[in-house]
Amino acid sequence: MTPTRTPSPPTPRPAPISRCRPGHPGTLTAVLVAATASALLAGPASAQFSNGAVIVTVPAPEGSASAKPQSEAQPRRAPPKPRAESKPERRASSSPPRREAPSVSKLRIAVLVNDDPITQYEIEQRASMLAGGSGLQKQAQANFKNLIQRKSTNDRLRQILKETIDANPGRSREYILKKFEARKQAYARDLQKQAITQAKNSVLPTLRRKATEELIDERLKLQAAKQANMLIADAQIDDVIQGIAKRNNMTLPAFKEALKKQGSDINAMRSRFRANMSWLRLVNAKFGRFVDVSQKTIDDAVAESQGADKVSLHLHRLTFNLPDKIDQRVIAERMVEADGLRAQFTGCNASRRLAASSPNVVFRDLGYTIATAVPEPTRSLLINLRDGEMAPPVTTEDGVALYAVCARRAGSKSLEARAATERELRQKGTELYARKYLSDLRREAHIEYRTR
Repeated sequence: MTPTRTPSPPTPRPAPISRCRPGHPGTLTAVLVAATASALLAGPASAQFSNGAVIVTVPAPEGSASAKPQSEAQPRRAPPKPRAESKPERRASSSPPRREAPSVSKLRIAVLVNDDPITQYEIEQRASMLAGGSGLQKQAQANFKNLIQRKSTNDRLRQILKETIDANPGRSREYILKKFEARKQAYARDLQKQAITQAKNSVLPTLRRKATEELIDERLKLQAAKQANMLIADAQIDDVIQGIAKRNNMTLPAFKEALKKQGSDINAMRSRFRANMSWLRLVNAKFGRFVDVSQKTIDDAVAESQGADKVSLHLHRLTFNLPDKIDQRVIAERMVEADGLRAQFTGCNASRRLAASSPNVVFRDLGYTIATAVPEPTRSLLINLRDGEMAPPVTTEDGVALYAVCARRAGSKSLEARAATERELRQKGTELYARKYLSDLRREAHIEYRTR
């Protein structure tokens, strides 16, 4: 009897798990998801590419109609030993590359400033520091976005997926997922470095020129400060850098490492601080006495920032009464008496006693008076006075008056606001002298450009 052969059911054709169109804005994410999640649901898998899409074939699970019984299948082979890590997978290491010492070409002298050298390395370091505030980050982000949307990027990701699956036959989904994720992250870091390099190359020529001129100015500043014995001590620079690290919630070693990752180092920052702090000390000592900031200028600046109605003056008023019949002779006599009394004024503490020394004088403490409430031209006279000074006599409806300014305030933080405003105004005035002084130093200096 001829045995009846039971026809085996047709083997189902593996279906693609996911497809992703190249060039689509979401291609990068879609390919990664397809390659890591959907494609590896059933353990060992294989991948192929058709019409620009990722097609992952998953073997039929055990127990399905297309799977052979264990008794008929050949003996199960032991799973292959894990292969040694391939070189591409070793590139996934996140440890930063070791920083090499400056090359001989970078130590070449680029500029001589009165025989004081500036090296190419210093220029590169300063340019890297300036790059932080030149929109470099935004440009790098735009470059990275452009890179990940390229077809070549998606092709490379598909290739990485295929290599990972082919290099790990028989391994579990979790293992392949982990390996692919590591290689994907390494590839993303390479793209980021490429984007940053492109951004730097677009701005560095301009930044190098700016860095060179800035370093020349700093050499001149340091030379002038050294000659005047005005150099800042190392301890003061250390305090400034420690303060910057602290404000960024970093220790000093962590701050140094962060600078290295940005392509700069702590010595470039120290050099810049030393030059600018020494220069500030020098110009303040040399030109500070020539900068005069009037009380009116301070009051106007405070009023502009806090509101004019908030600037108040604490006033004392000494009034010389006039007779009912007034003529020019009487007014002139009272003005002379007022000038004589003003010459005896020593401060607001003596105002009451000074008024009592003359029978025709009435003293009044006006307290804090809003500056805008005082009529002109008296207001301008008072605003220009310093605290504890008395203005020249003026005629009022009540007679001839002497006003003394005892104090002033601007809002709830009078002293702080005025002190900060005065420092700012004095600094601006000093900067005018400093720019002229630096221009003179550059004109008289011997500056030799070795390279361009």
